[in-house]
Amino acid sequence: MMSTCFGQALTQPELTSLAGDIPPIASFIANPPGRTSPLLVDFDATGSFDPDGGPIVNYAWDFGDGTGDTGPTPQKSFNADGSFVVTLTITDDEGSMATSERTVVVGELADEILVFDWDRVVTQSHRGIPQDRPPMASANGDWTQPPRFDNGTFYIRLEILSQPVPQLMNPQFCVWQITLGLESYTTSNLLRITGNPGTVITKSQPIDSMWKKNGDPINWAVPRERCGVAIKNPAGLPVSNFQGWNWNGEDPTEWYPLDMHFTFVVVQDGGSFSGWENYVTP
Repeated sequence: MMSTCFGQALTQPELTSLAGDIPPIASFIANPPGRTSPLLVDFDATGSFDPDGGPIVNYAWDFGDGTGDTGPTPQKSFNADGSFVVTLTITDDEGSMATSERTVVVGELADEILVFDWDRVVTQSHRGIPQDRPPMASANGDWTQPPRFDNGTFYIRLEILSQPVPQLMNPQFCVWQITLGLESYTTSNLLRITGNPGTVITKSQPIDSMWKKNGDPINWAVPRERCGVAIKNPAGLPVSNFQGWNWNGEDPTEWYPLDMHFTFVVVQDGGSFSGWENYVTP
């Protein structure tokens, strides 16, 4: 069976501004709801914004295969194997423009699944825990059935694009099954990183070695309800205002907006990771 993998890369946005106007910021995410060809992808550019506070009046898409679309949330079906550079161009109410590009990869990568790919700005409104609710459909099936991923390995890449005041951070990837009372996180200090622009870290961790709430593992046979990233300080405390944490003594204006690209891939037990070039284009 031909399987598919979806990889994305963010280039630094190109900006075209008019005199006296601050150009907008172009950003988009993509969610592949299946792993078989054709690959249907949901694009979402609602994270784009105008620092001036004005509206984005136009979204123009080039899907890299001779087709395009408009609007903030188009769908696109990729019917052939290959790499496709998707370009978004936005225009604000003053006529200033910005672009952002990502690469869609459709091909033979049966040993692995893209689980999480946050490639946009984390603001205070995300409350320190940006997340998919629910996770990508392509990564939310029964991992206990062949090809088995429940005893596989997570491969992680984190790139920092910008932060108001560069911080030493300990972000953790999290999986939640709230109705079952189950939570699991990557190990503390695994992703220790500074907020300097251009900083990149890559790590891996076997699923079995992840932290488990009350020692109980995630039930990988049933869908997960959420997955995301807990942004934590060097002491391992969430820089969040959930649960009365009140940012745990940190100044949120020094942490957010945090522009980052956080990518999570699971590889089945005994499989080989194909490499980050399939997910991130230099």
